[in-house]
Amino acid sequence: MATDRGDDGEIDGCSIGGDGRDHISSLPDHLLHSILLRLPGGTAADAARTSVLSRRWRRVWAHLPDLLFYYRGDESDDDGDAPPTLAASQCGARRPAASRVGAALAAHTAPSVRCLDISLPCDSSRHLTEGHVSSWLRFASRHVAGELRLAVPPFCNVNNEGEVEDVILLPICERVTSIGFNLGGNTLGFRPPAAGTRELEDMLSCRCPSLKKLELEWVSIALQDGATAVLSLCSGSLEWLQIVAIQFDGRLQVAAPKLRTFHGRIIPCEFYMAAPMLAEFCWHDNNCDYNGYHPTRHLLAVAAGHRLRRLEIDASSSGLELMRRFKTVHELDLTVHVTQDIQEYARFLEDTNILASCEVLVVRFTKMEHTFTSAMLHLLKQCARVRKLVVQLSSNMEGRRQCMIHGFFVIKFEVYINNNKYEKYNMNLDDISTEY
Repeated sequence: MATDRGDDGEIDGCSIGGDGRDHISSLPDHLLHSILLRLPGGTAADAARTSVLSRRWRRVWAHLPDLLFYYRGDESDDDGDAPPTLAASQCGARRPAASRVGAALAAHTAPSVRCLDISLPCDSSRHLTEGHVSSWLRFASRHVAGELRLAVPPFCNVNNEGEVEDVILLPICERVTSIGFNLGGNTLGFRPPAAGTRELEDMLSCRCPSLKKLELEWVSIALQDGATAVLSLCSGSLEWLQIVAIQFDGRLQVAAPKLRTFHGRIIPCEFYMAAPMLAEFCWHDNNCDYNGYHPTRHLLAVAAGHRLRRLEIDASSSGLELMRRFKTVHELDLTVHVTQDIQEYARFLEDTNILASCEVLVVRFTKMEHTFTSAMLHLLKQCARVRKLVVQLSSNMEGRRQCMIHGFFVIKFEVYINNNKYEKYNMNLDDISTEY
């Protein structure tokens, strides 16, 4: 690869040393991209700063396959992603983060992007508009062939009638395989299906036909053009779905024949899911039954006797109601949070009188202000087939770690205390204590 020699004895601005050649700049682009992606920080800003090295490096960053924009603060001097190739007056380090992202995307020239990841801090909301986000999504629609992740603070404007004026519309993203949206409560809009399209055949599937992974967090959903309050997510490719704190005044329907993993938290709207291949199901209610699973509001189309590989729930009334849909699971993961209230502890014992048959039992204690030993014994008595027991204790259980368990045998026994792991194999649980 040819290099330019200046009159001052430099090659593209780099000093000559050794045999007089700039060996790094002579590397092909794909190797230089690999170097840039491994820079500390790994963001587009870190890569763009290498433009000052020489003329050879000036446009290398603009062909990167991965574009990551992470900001600690909207006005931070040391975190600008503005391309150094642009005029300083246009892309000064003090420019708002949203504008810097737009400038970097406009300067990027690679036909395809493997990953676009944009994360803005809370204080960027005053400079952030729907126009910024929509332009980023249009870039993703044209260029991203892989992962799209977007995390932004709330910026929605509401008119005098209480209607949301700033709605983010998801464009067609035919080559995107993974989407992660954390919209801070901003509204994601969907136009209704084309005329003649069946109920479960459009919305997400027509926009992202290659999608395998979808995360929706803190997203408000609005249907455009007077559509009925039913949002159908039908995908023949989706394998992983996470829905957290979604706001939607209607019915959310998911039909995904290849879906194997679902994570849900705070889903107040009506929810229907048909996933015959489902293997891992996680649902948490944040210690509030209203946020939890309700059989009349949340409908799961699973065959009788469907066996999950893993079920993760809170040991609450709503979580255990969900557990009863699955009589047998390979791994049952319970999060236990019980305060000093006597009635709450009695309800915990009653709700956990019947547990799904499992081979692996994971118990995560975030709070237990009653006798820890009796709680563990109670849970073990409901799981006669357990071959592996995992206990995780949070840091707020100081002084309540001692637990003597008698008369049980498991193949493997693990205890985690403040993320420190202790394990024993092929042990009778006689006189084994979780106090380490």
